[in-house]
Amino acid sequence: MSRLQLGLVVLALLLAIAVPAEAQRRGSKIYGTWRSTSGARIVISDTGPGGFSISLTRTTGELLPMRGQWVHGLRGTQFQYWYSNQTYTGTFRPDDPDRVHVSSTDGTTSWWTREVVPVAAPAPTGGSVYGFWRSTSGNVFNVQGTGRGGFTLLMTAPNGAQQVLRGRWVHGLRGTQFQYWAQGAATANTGTFRPDDPNRIRVQTADGTVTWWTRGGGYAPAPVAMPPPPPAQPRVFCWAATDPGCRRTRDGRLPMDRAAFNSFLTLVSSARPHVFPMRDRVTTGVANQYLTSYQLTSLLEYFKPHVFPMLEVVKACAPHVVDPENGVGSVAAKFSPHTMVGTQASQVLSSQQVTP
Repeated sequence: MSRLQLGLVVLALLLAIAVPAEAQRRGSKIYGTWRSTSGARIVISDTGPGGFSISLTRTTGELLPMRGQWVHGLRGTQFQYWYSNQTYTGTFRPDDPDRVHVSSTDGTTSWWTREVVPVAAPAPTGGSVYGFWRSTSGNVFNVQGTGRGGFTLLMTAPNGAQQVLRGRWVHGLRGTQFQYWAQGAATANTGTFRPDDPNRIRVQTADGTVTWWTRGGGYAPAPVAMPPPPPAQPRVFCWAATDPGCRRTRDGRLPMDRAAFNSFLTLVSSARPHVFPMRDRVTTGVANQYLTSYQLTSLLEYFKPHVFPMLEVVKACAPHVVDPENGVGSVAAKFSPHTMVGTQASQVLSSQQVTP
């Protein structure tokens, strides 16, 4: 073999090694940014032993933080995540590093395509939530950081009236999602800020209404001297501060607060002693509401000793319970001494486990 032929063989071997190495460098891991066939944008970040965080942004701008984990024995190849009572399974092939096949328990499938995010220069107007914003209602917000995850918002209404509001980052989503409270309000509004869209903020109120803030937006009255923020006080998000489900959400919704839950109980109990009309009022009333496990157990008291209507109430309410794992035992106990029906009720609630 001549030296020239030997050199060509060595070059071919080096190229065969270099191409897979480049593919591996370019992305033989699941972590990064993806775009699904539905148009949603998915960002996956490694969080350590066997798990990772998934931030899914819908085409509407709604941000859905979820958690995924590798399937046992298939680390690096197959993973699962959960949302809205569905289990999603993603299959990733290192030899096809720019696509992920995703299937759900209801039989639907989709594809994710790796999205190359260019490194851009910082936005001149600011890549943070701080500064002046104008809402679609005409209010002007001056957002100022106070350290330790909190900030104040000086709100100026179109008529010139001003209020000082307090805000804080949502745990684990600093720089992306925050909540703020109006003076005397028990429920929070939620703002979602995307650094790749630095001049808009999506705001969702406690009743589900969505508005948008635009950076700047024109003249804002000069800030007045701001009083010190009020001392932090515990907030009751639902019927009882001791309920561990009060701060939990499901599908982005909080459980009923005290006034809403009392009104719901009044609606149901007003049909007594006719248990089936009571059951129908539960089914209708819970359709657009969410509740905690403790609230469900309190509701079941109104149906005793009619265990089969009680079971139907559990089935109607279970998809709307924000913390089903907290109520498996207490709900089953409400059916005593009818343990077989109580077991069915606990199984219904167990099947509704929510992934934080």
